[in-house]
Amino acid sequence: MTYVHSLPQSKTIGLIGATGKLGQEILHQVKNFPHFSISAFFSTAHPATKECAVDLLLDVSSPLALLHNLEVALDLSIPILVGTTGHATLEPLHAASRHLPIFYAPNFSLGMILMKQALLLFAKGLPCINAVQIRETHHTKKKDSPSGSAKMLADALRTSLPSLTPQIHSERRGEVVGIHEISFKTDYEEITLIHQVNSRALFAQGALLAAEFLVQQPPGLYSMEELSSWQRKFA
Repeated sequence: MTYVHSLPQSKTIGLIGATGKLGQEILHQVKNFPHFSISAFFSTAHPATKECAVDLLLDVSSPLALLHNLEVALDLSIPILVGTTGHATLEPLHAASRHLPIFYAPNFSLGMILMKQALLLFAKGLPCINAVQIRETHHTKKKDSPSGSAKMLADALRTSLPSLTPQIHSERRGEVVGIHEISFKTDYEEITLIHQVNSRALFAQGALLAAEFLVQQPPGLYSMEELSSWQRKFA
């Protein structure tokens, strides 16, 4: 599948985390985005530099590199897309977004945004909920637990159901890309929503779609919600 929306000209990407699993999948999927090329490759051993000549930074490396990568983006005055999780605070992103277009996503799946919207619908419409559980499963090499997506879902539920505390159960197993289950329980029924990712290609395509969106935006902090609305214009 080739994605062509409305970029006026080709753009170059500096890929941070190029040696990781998602970085490698982005390198594979970029061929489906003819208006993008990856012209600079960075990793923990070779971090991003202020001398790189690119139109956008795409960071799928480590949360420890965030401040450095934001500094590079600010010095170059270029957008940056951040897909790392496990951050203690997102304040540096908010501060930098006053000067740059910044996209932050703990999960690049548009389906996950629909999952979030669905759980909010159930949380508001299902009477007498007495328990909510989130179960997330990922591969054994995933460093953060709970996952960023599980935290995002839990935060959304706390806003909608302030009287309940969602219980998060994390499992690390084999090469599982990502499974999230949300269960709502009442005295008489239980409803479970499941989102399962079977290939990192989904995340790679989502990241590149987010990059396509971001290079057309003014300074600000953007998320998958804005991307989902923008993407529907081309459906």
